[in-house]
Amino acid sequence: MSLGEDLVSQPPIFDTGSLHGFTGSKSFLHDFQHLPKPIPVSVATSQNSAFITGYGSLKFRMPSDEIVFICQILYCEQAEATLISMAALRKANALVSYNNDSDTFVVSNPNGVKLFQCVFESK
Repeated sequence: MSLGEDLVSQPPIFDTGSLHGFTGSKSFLHDFQHLPKPIPVSVATSQNSAFITGYGSLKFRMPSDEIVFICQILYCEQAEATLISMAALRKANALVSYNNDSDTFVVSNPNGVKLFQCVFESK
């Protein structure tokens, strides 16, 4: 697969409150693995009963054309958006900071080298 293929068409939502990233689009996930037992979930879905049934890696293009690749994104068929968890990035040893001047979240590697950033958009 080349770098420009299989990208999420819209940038995902960076969520400061979630513990895990997830998507409702199985086709966005590379190296998909089924979970041995589905996990019930009740947030960010359109239905009363939804389940996490697997996980994989997600590759997407930021508005700045940066390509981002994140592992262990959960799959829930009923999810209406793709969410990236800031907490999950921190657990993966990424540094997450906020630049007040530009209203952007900045994600860096453990050495402080910027990997990517995303602009804060209040809804």
